[in-house]
Amino acid sequence: MKSRAPRDKHNKMSTVHSPAKVHAPAKREAADQPFCFSRPFSIETLPATGAEVEIEADERERTALAQLDDLPAIGQLVARFKVTKQASGLINVRGHLQATVTQICVVSLDPFDSDIEADVDVDFEEEGVGPKAHQEDADRDPPDSLVDGRIDLGALAAEFLSLSLDPYPKKPGAHFEEIVADDGNGAISPFSVLGKLSRNEDRE
Repeated sequence: MKSRAPRDKHNKMSTVHSPAKVHAPAKREAADQPFCFSRPFSIETLPATGAEVEIEADERERTALAQLDDLPAIGQLVARFKVTKQASGLINVRGHLQATVTQICVVSLDPFDSDIEADVDVDFEEEGVGPKAHQEDADRDPPDSLVDGRIDLGALAAEFLSLSLDPYPKKPGAHFEEIVADDGNGAISPFSVLGKLSRNEDRE
């Protein structure tokens, strides 16, 4: 998994209430934002029962994220998280994201829309928490470190969106056309096509 985007210590905190769901407000101070889709969450306001947070990227943020992921467009990006403090002292962020993205087909080079969904389950570690807190489950990734007691849920959603993208997207119904050639003995020669291309270039 690629490294996550850095947390900005100057970002404002998202307002959280429990147990009701919270819509974190969009950040529009572009000049002060090191990341285009930032939703800092402060664990100082985390209730004992946890908190549910919903975030959604606005048009400007989707445009910036599309540029980062080399996409023509991102039509929608919504993520819902449950943030809880574990008995071990770790902070767990679990949730689900949904997005609609426009990709370029590697076969036809046509743009097409795809629906992306991804589950999120990441642990974060407060300063002073001992290593035993994350040694109980060897199958889980090591926890991320909190930055100034905050978790950037926007950066987390953006990372999992990037990880969920098909690096070789194909439009439904698109197929590669395989080129084969016979070497004269009934066997297929992988170099015959290259040879024909070379001879054509020599004639030119």
